[in-house]
Amino acid sequence: MRGDLKQEKSLEPDERWLLKLDDFNHLDIPPYSDIRTLEDNVVVAKTPSAKKLQKQNIQYGALSLSQRLHEWLDAQLQIEIGQGTAFLFIPVAMIIGVTIYMALPVEPAIHNIPAALFVFAALRIVLRHAPILMRFAMNAALIILCAMGLMQLRTHVLATPMLGSEVSTRITGQIRAIENRPNGSVRYTIDLTKTERPKLRYAPERIRLTARKPLQKAQIGEGIHGYARLRPPSGAVRPLGYDFAYYNYFSGIGANGFFLGQPKTNDQGAQYTKNTPILLVERARYWLANRIRGDNKSAVSAVSAALITGDKAAIPEETNEVLRISGLAHILSISGLHMALVAGTVMFALRAAFAFSPNWSANRPTKKYAAIAGFSAIIIYLFLAGASVATQRSFIMLAVMLGALLSDRSALTMRNLAIAAIIVILIAPEAVLGPSFQMSFAATLALIGVYAWWTSHRAGREFVESQSVAVNITRTSAGFLTGLSVTSMVAGTATGIFAAYHFQRIAMLGLLGNLLAMPIVSLITMPLAIIATLLIPFGLDGYVYKAMNWSVKIVIEIAQIVSDITPDGSTGALSPAALIWLSATILMICLLRSQLRYLGLLCLIPAYIAQSTLEMPQLIISEDAKQVAIIDAEERALKVNRKRPSAFIIEQWQAAYNAKTIKLPDKGEGSFICQSKQRCDYEGQVNGHGYTVTYLTEAPDEAQWTSVCKQEGIIIAAFAPFTATCENQQNIIITAQQLALNGSAEIYIRKASQTDEKKLQYQTIFAQGDAARPWQAHRKYSRSARNLGPYQRE
Repeated sequence: MRGDLKQEKSLEPDERWLLKLDDFNHLDIPPYSDIRTLEDNVVVAKTPSAKKLQKQNIQYGALSLSQRLHEWLDAQLQIEIGQGTAFLFIPVAMIIGVTIYMALPVEPAIHNIPAALFVFAALRIVLRHAPILMRFAMNAALIILCAMGLMQLRTHVLATPMLGSEVSTRITGQIRAIENRPNGSVRYTIDLTKTERPKLRYAPERIRLTARKPLQKAQIGEGIHGYARLRPPSGAVRPLGYDFAYYNYFSGIGANGFFLGQPKTNDQGAQYTKNTPILLVERARYWLANRIRGDNKSAVSAVSAALITGDKAAIPEETNEVLRISGLAHILSISGLHMALVAGTVMFALRAAFAFSPNWSANRPTKKYAAIAGFSAIIIYLFLAGASVATQRSFIMLAVMLGALLSDRSALTMRNLAIAAIIVILIAPEAVLGPSFQMSFAATLALIGVYAWWTSHRAGREFVESQSVAVNITRTSAGFLTGLSVTSMVAGTATGIFAAYHFQRIAMLGLLGNLLAMPIVSLITMPLAIIATLLIPFGLDGYVYKAMNWSVKIVIEIAQIVSDITPDGSTGALSPAALIWLSATILMICLLRSQLRYLGLLCLIPAYIAQSTLEMPQLIISEDAKQVAIIDAEERALKVNRKRPSAFIIEQWQAAYNAKTIKLPDKGEGSFICQSKQRCDYEGQVNGHGYTVTYLTEAPDEAQWTSVCKQEGIIIAAFAPFTATCENQQNIIITAQQLALNGSAEIYIRKASQTDEKKLQYQTIFAQGDAARPWQAHRKYSRSARNLGPYQRE
């Protein structure tokens, strides 16, 4: 044994030695020895006795585990800091802030959020030397508050005036957009300039009206007038459902409706400014969509037009349904795939052209020239496609990547996605709650995460090209199919979570549909679309568009075949808590770079618990009080109160409550019994105790009302005015006024207590709270909300 070895008497009673660091590696240290560093020396304690080791094992073992956990966590955080992961969570914090603002039951005072922001900023300065996790938490809180303030600012800056109650009036305005519908009708977006007979005191600024037939030679920017029925934007058909009023508010739409008769273009159109940049772009989109469709009004031509202009209004619902079931509906949403194909096709074509002049190309940055051309192409495509959220996100991502290429710098793809998300949220924070934003970013996030893992996995492997052409072709084809399969599977899984939440369905055979159809879309359809559009100035686009339509027809046929063999993908309503935990799983696995990412798998546990404990209501009522349905979970049926219920509302309820059948009134036991047009009754049971549902459309006389009040259950007074009360505390009354103010309602029926199982408790959950938010304020002015009856002309 070499080295300066001496016994250290000060460390008695254990036998220890002090060794030079240089000699430490040459020694044979017994197991379980206590080793620690002392300046430039190493202190080695002799192995303790078995009895002493057993005595101290628990104490030192527990301490060691705690220290190891702390050191592990610190090491993982250092890895995340080194990778710049904190920046990637900025858009996540912004999304949380916008969501919190939208979920508030009342509108916060204009000074509340700035005051909270000031307090947290001061606290952050005071705690600037706090532990790293606390600093991260404070930074996240500041970003969340900033996002809330941004959302409130946008809400109040827009201040969209919305119609309060239904009315028929003569309107005059300017056409801003034209949408051709599959049934031959046309929907016009109109900037309202005047109303007459009656003149509206609080008229909306922009409306959407449907006409049965298109106006001949009507152009975007021209004037239009006619007699129309205007309706205020409706709310969600069920609590936690899609709020149409919310999205109309942030789209600037104050009313919807239809023309009573055929509208006409007016002679005052010359006073409008027809050549603003926005109108010119919209006019170009409309002209191009009509040119692609031509006289052929088929689903194929409508899909072809949608791939280029983003105008999906002309696609028949049957085709949309087939594409959704087969998992191919994403091709209609112009997103990263389309943008990448446009930029890639232009860049490939330009670099191929440069290759014909090798001497010229050798002395010039042809890659940068191609990048500039690709960037110009996606700018044009952005405006032609209507600049939707998915298109904006894809454009920003590709713009950042092409900018990095032009500046000879490598662009971190996940960072590009974060930048794109930040910019989109800054421009349109309300988009955060929409399915387009959530699904497009989730798919891209998951794909980038998988690609990053695969790249690091293959980093140390050496690729050897085979001498056989057949082997190389087979390997390339297999790689292409594998990549397409993985892409479809990863994107489908990520978007499936949000599809289940927003649409209550998933594409069961989406992988098969994408494997069969996406090569056609990528290699044939989109390149033909670009070529045809470039040939328009020469008048040679017709034949190319026909070839494009042929490829689209094959895609639709594939979608039809896949949809025919697809099993039912209905999921029913997804719990909001489950959505949050599943989103956290995706974010942690994809954004984190250290071993902390595996903690995201633990989020699956509370997600499962939240979904498995989700409670189903027993009753659902529409906001206009006209539709009522009993939800029978055992029979998977909706028992409705009308013989001809609203198809749209019933379809939404069926999807949310996973109901397969509709039971109409007067169809025997277990259905509504309608004695007249004024009253329907239903008798049901919960926990062996009966209850009744009484639906009234007119005020009953005193004797009838007394009889109704004696029954235990739910009374729905679907009329106004209503002022009656019931002394029976076992009844709850839902009025038309409550529904007009608070939106659609779900009613949960439970046993009141463990001691008395015969008594029932009724809980009502409305879609919104007392019209307390800006996009709900118009609800206060309807006649039902003011407890007034229908308007009667004198």
